[in-house]
Amino acid sequence: MDKWIARLLLAGLTVLAAGPVVVENTRGVALENRVVGADWNSLVKSVKGLSQENARVRDSGGNILLSQPVDNNGDGAIDELLFLVPATGKETPEYEVVADASLKVPETEVRAYARYVPERKDDFAWENDLTAFRAYGPALKDGVENCGFDCFMKRVKYPIVDRWYAAEKKGISYHIDIGEGYDGYKVGASLGCGGSAVWHEGRIYRSEVFTGWRQFANGPLRAVFELSYGPWPVAGKNITEKKIISLELGQRLFKVEDSFFVDGKPARLDVVIGVTTHGNKAQAHGDAKQGYLWAWEVIDNYGLGVGVIVPPGFIKEYKLIESDKMDEGHAVFVASTSDEGKIVYWAGYGWEKAKEITTGEQWESYLRGFIEDLSSPPSVKIK
Repeated sequence: MDKWIARLLLAGLTVLAAGPVVVENTRGVALENRVVGADWNSLVKSVKGLSQENARVRDSGGNILLSQPVDNNGDGAIDELLFLVPATGKETPEYEVVADASLKVPETEVRAYARYVPERKDDFAWENDLTAFRAYGPALKDGVENCGFDCFMKRVKYPIVDRWYAAEKKGISYHIDIGEGYDGYKVGASLGCGGSAVWHEGRIYRSEVFTGWRQFANGPLRAVFELSYGPWPVAGKNITEKKIISLELGQRLFKVEDSFFVDGKPARLDVVIGVTTHGNKAQAHGDAKQGYLWAWEVIDNYGLGVGVIVPPGFIKEYKLIESDKMDEGHAVFVASTSDEGKIVYWAGYGWEKAKEITTGEQWESYLRGFIEDLSSPPSVKIK
């Protein structure tokens, strides 16, 4: 299992040169609408005249695939050209990257999407075809909310973030399911689904709501943005934090590249990453050796599975913090960052009413499969 740690900082699968691209299925599991990525600098060197505006990907039949040039870290430079591999079996289909703006990229309603939501008290929301989430912003600093992440429990493939916020303005609450899903997940002052905090002398020290944001990419295949937190005090030190969060089409888990700073400088810290158990209402499970934890809870008659994946090399222990107080019970990994204050993890959910993940066993199986995919992704090669 440890071999997948080497892939930690990859935002996706990366092609290291241009030319005919072959995607080999190393796991023997059929690929269906899988996002892969070609290294942009290598493509520019190999494809004459390639630019962000004219980059296209086509298959062996001449069909143009859904694609997206993406900046993964906010430095203003393109890092990858993402493209969506259609459903395949064990065959090794061939693709080609070309510079031709006259070729039309397919339009799609189904997408990865994220945005700052100032009209709803500074939320930041993100979603794809399977899941949706939000973080709380400056307008809620004096409220109970802090660094926890909320689940928007959706059951449709198309985007709902803009629709729900617009409906709320018209008096139609997104806390009621009228056919697309709803916000039935209670976060309050907890970590919610995949929040992180400092761990010091057996206590969780949570930051307040995010203090700043930057958006780097907005789909259709990957949404990427950064949230800043702090400063907040821990043992006489001021802690700040930056999270680069990304979510791809077709994935139930978003990725967090987390960086912590002590008095403005990167530093090794003990942290916790986890999910709320809603006052012990959720059944929680964790496996520090495999690197995943999860909880299953029935909310309004339907099961919801939430979970976190952390590479085992970071983890010190799995801990179930039991409390009958709604915001205090958690299932967490206690982990150590790198010397540079960095840690990477994934978090997300599966909702029974969406009819794809309907039991706790299926949710655990999904998390285990996600880890296997990180360990042995499809092999992307140049022919």
